[in-house]
Amino acid sequence: MKRYLKSLLVVLWLVLMLIMVACNNNESPNAKGKETEVDTTSENKDQNSDPFPITTTIEGKEINLTEKPHKIAALSLNVAEVVMDLTGPESIVTVTDTMEQENLSHFSEEAKLIKNKIKGATSLDPETVLSYDPDLILLTLTHGAEEDANEMLMKARIPLASFNRWTTIQDVMDNYKKIGQLIGEEEKAFKVVADMQVKIDQVQKTANNKDKKPTYSCCLKLVQIQDHIF
Repeated sequence: MKRYLKSLLVVLWLVLMLIMVACNNNESPNAKGKETEVDTTSENKDQNSDPFPITTTIEGKEINLTEKPHKIAALSLNVAEVVMDLTGPESIVTVTDTMEQENLSHFSEEAKLIKNKIKGATSLDPETVLSYDPDLILLTLTHGAEEDANEMLMKARIPLASFNRWTTIQDVMDNYKKIGQLIGEEEKAFKVVADMQVKIDQVQKTANNKDKKPTYSCCLKLVQIQDHIF
């Protein structure tokens, strides 16, 4: 029950975050119209079947996984939050050290159970990441240092999924599905996205009500917003 409530909080946090960003940019949340690249063919598979090996495409790059990863390196806070939400700390070998900060992460307590922490953003060190022998690396390319690290990590021939900056609600929904597929938790990811869509519909319904507009103060009471994460 505790994990389910925390999952809903993460979903609400992501949705509200991106709504606030969209409001600031005076842009519709779905303006990008980004076409999802996730392979959804396994959505209809028997839930007890093993989907691996899999081949999928993330941001135009093909990724092959022969088995479910158990040593995931989640090098950006947003991907780490998604992985933690879907699997818990058991399958994670390293995360960014900012995940232990309560004002930044909804899984700060769970993050303390992960022994290995790395400096993220502008201080990301590929050699440190590789020293933990990950079987899947996930990161979001937000800073120049992350892009440089991405180039070095690609040479290690470890499955690597590099995401562009998450700027719309559709990005969050697509990336939840993609990460869920990569880590063998696609069914759970689709459920989270379905819950997310329900909340989006509720917010949009309220926004369309001229007599009852959502406010910044209302949003801030529900969840802490850290727009620099995205």
